[in-house]
Amino acid sequence: MTVRTFFYWLGAGHRRNGKAELNPLHSPARLRFILERERMRSDRSGREFSLLAIKLGDEDCGHRDLRRLCDVIHKRLRITDDAGHLDDGRIGVVLPETPAAGAWHVADEICNLFEAKDQRLKCEVYVYPPQDRSSDNHNSNGSSNGRYPSRHVESLEPFFEHGMPAWKRGVDLLGACVLLVLLSPIMLAAAVVVKLTSPGPILFTQRRDGIGGRPFTIFKFRTMHVDAEAKKAELRSLSEQDGPAFKLRHDPRVTPLGGLLRRTCIDELPQLWNVLRGDMSLVGPRPLPCDE
Repeated sequence: MTVRTFFYWLGAGHRRNGKAELNPLHSPARLRFILERERMRSDRSGREFSLLAIKLGDEDCGHRDLRRLCDVIHKRLRITDDAGHLDDGRIGVVLPETPAAGAWHVADEICNLFEAKDQRLKCEVYVYPPQDRSSDNHNSNGSSNGRYPSRHVESLEPFFEHGMPAWKRGVDLLGACVLLVLLSPIMLAAAVVVKLTSPGPILFTQRRDGIGGRPFTIFKFRTMHVDAEAKKAELRSLSEQDGPAFKLRHDPRVTPLGGLLRRTCIDELPQLWNVLRGDMSLVGPRPLPCDE
């Protein structure tokens, strides 16, 4: 029996003593709702939570092993935890107010309680908010029971992605191509003037957070002196915006030409290349620097 078949059988319930038993695991839709709920709680409280994803190593495992795994999971869960089916067929365990180390501890206990001779559990841990966006691996210590070779901790943010409709992606591609052709003379002139009026590269690149929190490199015409990032710390106390974002109306780091490029938004035109690559959309949220 495949995992998908078992999930269908389990979701439908079965009869015992003339009464239908309830599904002990949440449906994928319900589990997505629980993840969204915990994300909102985490955003409000600042406390992290984890998702433990569990999969049996054999795709054609019997329903007895899967049923026993479900029983083991429920024996280990706290009353505040939730378990259900993920869209990819794995079993997900939502652990509120639990860091990655705690989630791996739960994984250890479930693996030890399961103790299947021919079935190995494959466990992965996801955490929100991400511990370190500059690295996909937050902890590379080896597993104590040998069931998984390394303890990778991934970000939960991709689980909250909403797929872009095909028509919107088509509009982005068409719009970016047309605008690049029409605006290429302006972009070429801007590139030449930037190079002639200020030493340094023509383009400014920066790591920004894209969909699902995945970082990408954004492209803009350089409007500041090359040592602008180094001077940012010195000017932090003068920022006119609260929080991690930095904004200064009369920023001394901006070149004379840079002010004009910013007022006319010409400095943003290279981002059309980001739209073509799928990093951004013509109409959508403004991607912020990763440290913000």
